[in-house]
Amino acid sequence: MPFLILALSVLAFFGNSLMLLIGVMGLFGWERYARIARGLAISASAQGYASACRQLGASPMRVYMRHILPNIASTLIVSMTLVFPEVILLESGLSFLGLGVQPPMTSLGNMVGYGREYITRAPWIMLAPALTSWPPPLPSRSWATCCATSSTQP
Repeated sequence: MPFLILALSVLAFFGNSLMLLIGVMGLFGWERYARIARGLAISASAQGYASACRQLGASPMRVYMRHILPNIASTLIVSMTLVFPEVILLESGLSFLGLGVQPPMTSLGNMVGYGREYITRAPWIMLAPALTSWPPPLPSRSWATCCATSSTQP
């Protein structure tokens, strides 16, 4: 929620261009990924293969790029995949408020915003994109929780 307020202020102050919107959405949750990447890199550099590469004379950049980064990439990709529905909702909210994707490009937020005019005569115009954009965080979080709990049970 605080990031939405920050995104609103940045887009209202600098204007609502598509490149700025992409940049703002790219910064969503960066501290989470930095914390995960740092912890994984520290634990991977303590492994035997990283110290063996260092002892053979490999530069630190080579050790990180060729050995540590491939080992931590899968965890980072999974964490980014779990946050992706939140980014969709962020973009939908910004587009609904008029600071996201601008017409003629389409967005779930734009469709909900334009459907408000027809809510009394044709509610499906607004309800279809609203229901599409509502549940994305729920299945991914519950699926991840289900997989985590089922894998620990005998």
